[in-house]
Amino acid sequence: DPEMRHGRKSASRKFDGYKMDVMTEEHTELVLGVEIRSGNAGDGEGAAPLLEQVQTIEGIEVEQLLGDMAYSDGDTRVAVEELGAELVAKVPPVSNRGLFPKTDFVIDLEATTATCPAGVTTADARPAKDHKGRPSTMFVFPAEICASCPLRECCTKAKHASRTVAVGVHEARIQAARLAQSDPAIKALLRRRSKVERKIDHLQDLGMDEARYRGIRKTKLQALLAATVANFQRLHVLGVFATAPGMAQAA
Repeated sequence: DPEMRHGRKSASRKFDGYKMDVMTEEHTELVLGVEIRSGNAGDGEGAAPLLEQVQTIEGIEVEQLLGDMAYSDGDTRVAVEELGAELVAKVPPVSNRGLFPKTDFVIDLEATTATCPAGVTTADARPAKDHKGRPSTMFVFPAEICASCPLRECCTKAKHASRTVAVGVHEARIQAARLAQSDPAIKALLRRRSKVERKIDHLQDLGMDEARYRGIRKTKLQALLAATVANFQRLHVLGVFATAPGMAQAA
């Protein structure tokens, strides 16, 4: 299949083929939309296009979208917000190879300062660019203070350089999301996202664990047919379809 791509579920799990995006309604667990994308595409990139597709369905209004950590980056949040919905997704933990991560620093965006775990505050904010070439900020701590800091071994491995902390264009949004996820109400909301995992398992049972055709267009048709069957089965469970002797009812 010339449209097939190599993708990864994790660092140790590789697959060949496509990715399937699935959006469901939480209470009924009905599938609202599916999309097929290249296997090497980022998970979060599919959120806004699928949301926009679902919003065109008459009678469907999405106010809140639950996703896992793959949907938590700032670009995805902005794209979903621009479509009029709130994205709730857990922010991934930050690591720094055993050293103090960025989250151990107090970054005050209004005052344009950063304070390190040793209590040193810097206002040396230098212009930089992120991985997409967009303007960002790099906080630089004084080299002379870093050199004599008792926490240096826990902060940086650079022998002659001071510690720096990069701040991107979505820093305020990510800070707010990280703070919100400690709220019990948000924690309870995030736990409800697991329902879509059951739906994905259901779709896999209906054949979506393997593409039967070549090409994205035909594979999407397969996904739409599987979603239709899944919805009919779910409607039956919900009691929308009821049968009686000599009579069939639908609502």
